[in-house]
Amino acid sequence: MSALASIEWTEPTTLTEGGEPQVYLAAVSVREIFADPTYQRDLDRPRAEHMAREDHWNVRLLGVIELSDRGEGMQPDRYAVINGQHRVEAARLRDRDMPLVAKVHTGLSIEQEAQLFHEIDASTRRLTTWDRWKARRAGGDAVVAAIEAVVVAAGMQVDMAPNNGNIRCTSTLEKVYKLGGGGKGLLLENTLTFIAEVWGKRLDAVDAPLVLGVALILHSYDDVLDHERLGDLLVDYAPRQIKARAEALRETENGQAGKLAALVMISAYNSARGTKKLARDQLGRPSKPQARTSKEAV
Repeated sequence: MSALASIEWTEPTTLTEGGEPQVYLAAVSVREIFADPTYQRDLDRPRAEHMAREDHWNVRLLGVIELSDRGEGMQPDRYAVINGQHRVEAARLRDRDMPLVAKVHTGLSIEQEAQLFHEIDASTRRLTTWDRWKARRAGGDAVVAAIEAVVVAAGMQVDMAPNNGNIRCTSTLEKVYKLGGGGKGLLLENTLTFIAEVWGKRLDAVDAPLVLGVALILHSYDDVLDHERLGDLLVDYAPRQIKARAEALRETENGQAGKLAALVMISAYNSARGTKKLARDQLGRPSKPQARTSKEAV
């Protein structure tokens, strides 16, 4: 017997004796569920399609959705989804008759449904990037394990505590890892080694803008860049100076903080005598495949 088939419930009345809306637990087919645009957010279809993909679908993660039962006479659109719209749509993409476990509210007006939607949304604690990273770490995620191995090899650790030697920009670490093609994480390793050689393992040197900025430079100019010369030039800049100048660039340049930090460092490099100028329009494009080991990165 399936988990859904084992659920027992009684046919509810609309209101309790005290006049409050009745709530009951049931297995409801997604065919009977709809989203009321009066208060529901717009459906993010790519998100639902991603959830429904064979390599991401996990029925155990569906949890319990929340519905409003508008009554038998409203079929086929009897149940308005209060919480779980994307889970409903993902299930529908896989099986238009799939039953989902639902906490069903009865006797609600549309205004009360909207209020409940707001209350649930406001009270739901969103997982932070760090929460997700820890969960992936505990779940044996291969990418997280590979990234953390690279960080440890560079003499640091992924940790949210604001201490020197810790790296907290988990999203940027993953972005750099993927930018370098994954694998053994050579681009990430070279990036962290370069930063440590220039500024040591200070916390402000491994903020997201600097990590991504250095990675973009190594990724885009590795075949023409004088790594030692760049390192010698950047020693004279405190990390906060580069980030401040990157922020000032927003008045004339488009792009995220990492790209702007890279432009600041490229400008410093191009201003030095005896260096081959780096073309700004090459930033973000891959150079020839990296052949350096981490020890040769600086």
